[in-house]
This record gives sequence, C-alpha cells and structure tokens, in this order.
Amino acid sequence: MAEGDIRARKLKQGRIMIVAGTLLGVFYVMFSDGFVAFYPFVNGAIAGAFAGLAVAVLELGLFAGALRRSKFGYLLLIRTLTYLVLLTTLILLVIIISRMIRLDQGFSQVLNDPSFHHYIFYEDFPIVVVYTLALAFSINFIRMISRKMGQGMLVSYVTGSYRKPVLQERVVMFLKLKNSMAISQQLGPLIFQDFLNDVFHDITESILAHQGTIYEYVEDLIVITWNISQGLDNANCIRCYYHATEELEIRRSKYYAKYGVVPLVYAALHAGELIRVEIGDIKSEIVFHGDVMNTTSRILDQCRVFESDLLVSDALLCRLNLPEIFTSDNKGIVKLKGKVTGMGVCEIIEKTSLEEATETQV
Repeated sequence: MAEGDIRARKLKQGRIMIVAGTLLGVFYVMFSDGFVAFYPFVNGAIAGAFAGLAVAVLELGLFAGALRRSKFGYLLLIRTLTYLVLLTTLILLVIIISRMIRLDQGFSQVLNDPSFHHYIFYEDFPIVVVYTLALAFSINFIRMISRKMGQGMLVSYVTGSYRKPVLQERVVMFLKLKNSMAISQQLGPLIFQDFLNDVFHDITESILAHQGTIYEYVEDLIVITWNISQGLDNANCIRCYYHATEELEIRRSKYYAKYGVVPLVYAALHAGELIRVEIGDIKSEIVFHGDVMNTTSRILDQCRVFESDLLVSDALLCRLNLPEIFTSDNKGIVKLKGKVTGMGVCEIIEKTSLEEATETQV
C-alpha cells in the first residue's frame, strides 16, 4: 500500500513538471523569437519537456533524499548549478539535433559549422544560458523557501488569504512518538533531536501521499490537517497513520543500527470547524484556532489510557466510509480533561496488524 501511494504521487508530480517545462519552453520562444518560424516552437517544446523530465528526476530522486537536509545556502547553490548544467546541456542537444534534421548535417558537421559557432557565442544561446540560470535560481529559491514555510503557506502570505479570519472545516491528527522521554534519556538531547528529525523525515512522504498538510511540530508531536473532503476521501486520514507506521517498520533495522531503538507512534483524529487567520506583525504566522485542536489533544491522552495506537472521535468516524482493511473498536463515551460533556471515541485497527498480533499470541 505504501509504495503504491508514493509512486502515484510522484508520477502525478512528474507529469505536472513535464507539462510546466513544455509550456516554459514555448513561452520563451514566443517572447524571444516571436512567430517568425515554426521550428523554434518545436525545439522549445521538446527542450522544455525533456527539461521537465530532468527536473522531475532530480526533485523526486536526488533532491528528495538525504541531500534535501543539507544547509540552505549550500543546497541552493548545488541545486542551481545542477539545474543550469543539466538544462543547458539538454537545450544544446535539442538545438544540435534540430540543425541535423533541418540542414541534413551530421553531428560533427553541426559542431564545425561557423553559423553554429556564431549562434552559440554571439546570438541567442548566451541569452538562453542567462535565462536558464535566472529560472533555475528563482525556482529553487522559491521552492526551498516555500518548503521551509510549510505547504501552501507562501501563496497564502502573498495573496493575504487569511488576513481576515476564515472559518474552515478540517480533519486534525495529532501524531506522537511513543516513549519519547525514555528514548531522550537513553540517547541524550542532541542525538535525540537527530532521531526525531529522522522519524519526521521518514513519515513525511506518507503524509503528503495522503494529501495531509503538516501544520506544526511540537517537540515529539506532529499536527497534521486535511480539508474535510480530502481527509474523508478514501479514508486518507486513517490510511496516513498506517502508511507512516509501515514506513517506520520498513526502516526498523536502520534505526536500531543507528540509535539502538525503534520508533513507534500513536495518534488521535477529530474533525470540526476551525478559524484560520494570519496573526502577528514583526513575526507573522497563519494559525488555526478552535476547540477541535484542544479536543484532539485530549483524545490523544486517551490513547495511553486504552493502550491504543489510533483513536478517532465518533464525530469523525460517523462521516468516514471505513475501508474493509480496517476495523473499529468502540471505547464508549469518555470524559475528556477540561470538557463538560463526554465524547465517544473508537480505536481503529488495521486487520493485518490485528491478525499478526493474534498469531504472535498463539
């Protein structure tokens, strides 16, 4: 399940990058050469498509791994230079092949052609290199800043979407590391932070694959939200948790070899109306306000009471079309700290996990 969800997300992103590259290639020709001839548009579209494919390979491969965790300035430099060299080479190859076809010349003939030399050194190609450098730097800088700010935050700040409070219905998950205090004491505070970073890094793809948005990190806890339709669709909010635990289980040996401990997580889910608003002046932040956050935190406390890995409020569960791979165990009405009235909660269990636990007991 995990690999299929990640692959589908990456393929979708790859297609978007290829289409975007094709359009950028056509737009460049449109503004640089106008509509004098048709073949530059073909060259631009082909070069752009291959550039988009190259960017997809870089973004979803090389830059999605350990290199993504390098220092900001160093990573920006590496990304920009890599993009510049790769994209410039692709554009140059497309130009050479185009000349070979149009002028009926061989590869070496094109390279030795004086008109080709003049084009490379004195005509449009230097402008193409500068355009590519500016584009590579801008895209990488904006992408990295956006990633640091959080999913969709940059656009929200620029458009001012939340300068005035907006009422939204959201699904909220609080996902927390088990036994974090004991692990911290065992590893020490500095190594424990490396351990936490590895955990958060390894489950991020699971969150994105199920359309979740990382709202904030609070020590050993991640707050994840969905708009209501995406959270309910295909039970994304439920699948996200089990996808994350699967990713950690896959890396079990890595953690044990590196830290001597294996991370386990538990979570609580709730849904309801929240106010989203941009607050602050010197330091601005887009935040969620509302009882849903507090209630989800209180449900998370009940996970320890019931020794449950995933608890869901009845308010959310009644709106979910629970897939057959999951089963629910009603825990009844519980009294949540700070709440006047009780709330119904259920434990959600993946049937494969339940079967494995039963086999272990037998």
